[in-house]
Amino acid sequence: MKMLRCVLALASLFAVAASPLAGQGVTGRWITEFDRMIRNENGNVATGEKARARMVLEQRGDSVTGTWELLGAPTGVAGRAAAPRQLRGTISGDKVSLSTSAEARRNINGEESVVTVTIVYDFTVDDDKLDGTMTTRAPDGQMPARPFSARREKP
Repeated sequence: MKMLRCVLALASLFAVAASPLAGQGVTGRWITEFDRMIRNENGNVATGEKARARMVLEQRGDSVTGTWELLGAPTGVAGRAAAPRQLRGTISGDKVSLSTSAEARRNINGEESVVTVTIVYDFTVDDDKLDGTMTTRAPDGQMPARPFSARREKP
């Protein structure tokens, strides 16, 4: 009887350790600060104003889906509130790759235009931190990868 209690106590301990609360992985709410303005002049990349966003991610098997939403007083290309963007990607071990599309305003030699870009996030999950890079790809090229990090939002 004493042995059975020991086995049951150990089994319940392992069940708690294996529960979603013990190792949340990438599922959850994340806050990131990023460079909202990027300037590339002859290969020299400079950044401008900072912005914050919330990512809400959910993992199912090796798939990750979620949303990216600007915080504060977000405005989109046309000056209206930016809608949350959908994120889709994969996870393998602690490595995650996500992508989303967005409209971006750009100025090339004085000519302004709006283009649809793809933003790719490649990062590593380390408990309550995400660290890696983000790359913006336009139809006619891409910006150099920039650092990306996020922290799990505390309830």
